Amino acid sequence: MLCSDGGATSGPKMTPLFQDHARPQLIVDLMQCGFPISMAEGKYNLSQFVQLAERGQDEAATFLRGGSSRAGAITLCPADAKVSGNVCERV
Repeated sequence: MLCSDGGATSGPKMTPLFQDHARPQLIVDLMQCGFPISMAEGKYNLSQFVQLAERGQDEAATFLRGGSSRAGAITLCPADAKVSGNVCERV
């Protein structure tokens, strides 16, 4: 099954969620970390890229330690959630 980071086939939050309900899914949206949306269009410099990667690592560590991330950049979509619109809707 194809899985990408967004584009025309994914939902409004660029979450191309699997539809099989086989297991919970992690949703990663690093743009919640406060970086300019233009970075999603490939408009960034090396320093911005490094800062975003480091912020993502910090968010992941926080999520793994406590089940949520500071900026809300990483969330868990339960296996039984409605995902047909590529948005996680808990039931």
